[in-house]
Amino acid sequence: MAYSDEIMQAAHKAAFEIYEENASKDATFKEIYDSWKKFRKQVVQWNTINDLSYANFLVKIV
Repeated sequence: MAYSDEIMQAAHKAAFEIYEENASKDATFKEIYDSWKKFRKQVVQWNTINDLSYANFLVKIV
């Protein structure tokens, strides 16, 4: 069973609050975090084309 959107949104918000707090306290963490955010944005865009399209296809044929 998947988590509800409300739970996922709350978890996402809490995680990013922790990341931002850590980034404000640690320059090395901030450098890595900023790089990761940029990479994550690119990967999410790619996955909507790549993995999501394939998963939606599988749902239709199974």
